[in-house]
Amino acid sequence: MITLTSAGGGSTTVLWSAVPGKSYRVQFMDNADDPGWSDLPGTVTATSSTGSRVDASASAAGKRFYRVTLVP
Repeated sequence: MITLTSAGGGSTTVLWSAVPGKSYRVQFMDNADDPGWSDLPGTVTATSSTGSRVDASASAAGKRFYRVTLVP
């Protein structure tokens, strides 16, 4: 499950259930009919059972779809 919260300044925080020590990539689409997902820069290595990533570019899009993938 992914939870989105406004982080102020037009950014969005993406939160998800995670496994400590595992690395994740947060991806987004601005439209459901986009041809593919785009990556937010970098990976997140979880330090607890919740992972999080701030998307500072979210306000420029107006709306955004997210998914989180496990990095092999």
